[in-house]
Amino acid sequence: GGMTSVGRGFGGQAPTVTLAEQPVLVQAATPTQLTVRLPKNIRAATYLVTVSTADGKSASGAFYAMQQTASGL
Repeated sequence: GGMTSVGRGFGGQAPTVTLAEQPVLVQAATPTQLTVRLPKNIRAATYLVTVSTADGKSASGAFYAMQQTASGL
């Protein structure tokens, strides 16, 4: 499963993304959209997602994960 986050100001370099304080793989990053790979064994629950950009900015949001599909942020 994967998650796409839409926003602004992610910057030119891929940011660091954590899900419940565990790093996740950023599959694709543009200045306005991020796609990350979710862990295979993720449980359906609400997680805290934090995005940290290369210039030191970070943003957090609640993210609800479901098996194989995910939406939110």
